[in-house]
Amino acid sequence: MPRLIVMDELHVTLLAPRRLSVPEQDAVTRALNDPSFTAGLRRAVRRLMRRRPELSPVRVRVTR
Repeated sequence: MPRLIVMDELHVTLLAPRRLSVPEQDAVTRALNDPSFTAGLRRAVRRLMRRRPELSPVRVRVTR
């Protein structure tokens, strides 16, 4: 029997304007691929989870 079950999955969709130039697109891609972006997103999710005591038994995984 598994120790954990998937209760829900949340997906974040990032939309950029179609009119971005190639250098702007490259800058956005670099920012999204920067490990500090994922780390910041992970911190934000954990901070939000701490505000909801009923979610304390829940484990969250932020992946790319």
